Amino acid sequence: MLLRIGKEFGVCAVRVPDEPLWFAAIGGAWLSGVGAALLTPWIRLMKRRLRSARVLYNDHIFGVAASGAMDETRMLEILARLPAGVTEIYLHPAAQSGQIIAASMSQYRHADELDAL
Repeated sequence: MLLRIGKEFGVCAVRVPDEPLWFAAIGGAWLSGVGAALLTPWIRLMKRRLRSARVLYNDHIFGVAASGAMDETRMLEILARLPAGVTEIYLHPAAQSGQIIAASMSQYRHADELDAL
């Protein structure tokens, strides 16, 4: 649908959730690593379709599997192994957390993410 109607609404770029397996499984989060591995064929298809439609996209993303828990250590790990290409580092930095931001983000460590930046 995005490719069908996106240009009409000015969509010129999209986020592709292509998180490297080594990062998705970091800190023993093997379930996230398995999820990332299962997405691999769909990511390839998505990139192929986006290229054909001439829609820009990122090459890599970091932080989805560690959503709300990106701290300085993780940021330094990413920077030490930063691959070539366009990379998005997925964060929700803020000075406060909890209900002030959103009930759905109650476990996020927003201040740690802000400090990591």
